[in-house]
Amino acid sequence: MDKLSQTNYDLRDHLSTTREELEQRERYIDTLNQEHVHQLGTTQAEPETSITSMASTTQPDDTAPASQSALAQVNLPASQSAPPRQPPTTAILIDSNGKFLVQERLFPRHQVYKFWCPATESAMQLLNQTRIDTPDNIIIHTGTNDLHAKGENVSGAVRRAAERAQAMFPTTNIVVSTLLPRKYFPGQLIDKINQQMTVDCASLLNVRMAHHPTLTSEHLYDNVHLDQVSVRSFAKDLKDATLGRDPHTHHPSSSGPLLHFLKH
Repeated sequence: MDKLSQTNYDLRDHLSTTREELEQRERYIDTLNQEHVHQLGTTQAEPETSITSMASTTQPDDTAPASQSALAQVNLPASQSAPPRQPPTTAILIDSNGKFLVQERLFPRHQVYKFWCPATESAMQLLNQTRIDTPDNIIIHTGTNDLHAKGENVSGAVRRAAERAQAMFPTTNIVVSTLLPRKYFPGQLIDKINQQMTVDCASLLNVRMAHHPTLTSEHLYDNVHLDQVSVRSFAKDLKDATLGRDPHTHHPSSSGPLLHFLKH
């Protein structure tokens, strides 16, 4: 083989080798492109999967689809869909003779609110400021502390408190408690005031009187306040009047169930 022929052969061999290297590079580039396209497609698909997953995790497990919820609401019996019945509410406006009363035990099935009410004027203020929405019962026991200042006019002051309660809550059962005795105040005058109070309130709708015929000045431990034993009779009188019970059919006893009215 001459020199020229050898050179041509070497050139062809080099070109062939170069061509194979180029083809290998092209195949490698194609492979990289395919992998890149695959990764790009996977990356774009992942947000959709993530959103779906998020939607499924943020939806509560006990939340049915809209169509199922609507169907469930249609098929629910009326007894199940009705809201739970609320307990009766009773507001007690009372002076310091109520300190031994435990309102939750006096009316265990009621939602009870007790307000300290030393005088008839404080009763008027409490009725104006109360935030209770239409209580079922309002018990008013006040006025005894007004005896020295108002005398016989206490009956009119108590009536005005009852009228205010009636005006604010026309459908509420209102109980007005008569005055309790005082050691150094004429019992006959207190009886006269209580009688006038009963007459004054008789014409008011939804107003009942709670009388305390068994309580005398002998039941006061400090000449002003009832002793704990006598509070049982006092509590029973209030409860009987509130519930519309005949007091003559429920006789208090010194060791009877009324003990649970007291604060120990």
